[in-house]
Amino acid sequence: MKSEVKADVSSVCGDFYPLPNACLSAGKRSPSQLFGGHRVGMTLNMYFASLRYTSPTFLISMVNTIASLTFVIAVMLRMEVLDLRNPRWVAKVVGTLVSLGGVMTMTLYKGPVMKNLWDPLIHIQRNTTIHENWLKGSTLTVASCVTWSIWYIMQALTLKRYPAQLEA
Repeated sequence: MKSEVKADVSSVCGDFYPLPNACLSAGKRSPSQLFGGHRVGMTLNMYFASLRYTSPTFLISMVNTIASLTFVIAVMLRMEVLDLRNPRWVAKVVGTLVSLGGVMTMTLYKGPVMKNLWDPLIHIQRNTTIHENWLKGSTLTVASCVTWSIWYIMQALTLKRYPAQLEA
């Protein structure tokens, strides 16, 4: 099964699995607020598509920016108040800058090629055609990271609006 199909199936299951429990113990919750797994599926599909066009190193380093992007978007949406006189806020800003600096270093640094000293234990036949389109892959990667960050912000807003005990 293709990874895009798996992402879509898991999104649909994630939407409908909690529905009966939510309807029975609704209280202040709105069942319409539970739906949204399709956004995660869209993010994962962009992630897998960008993996086809860029390198895994670039993709993983960009995924590490999700926490920083979430913080920056929350500040832009005024969900977080930026107070640089408070040491906690200075630590958040410095942590964000260090994270982004690490991502840029990891992405832009081209070190020596590391060779394996032994033969691999498992030989995998791969399709040798590589579809490199860095502009398309980078755009999909950034879009995936931004939508994932927005998903975290939407979760925070939903939990603030409908405070409910999280159920397993």
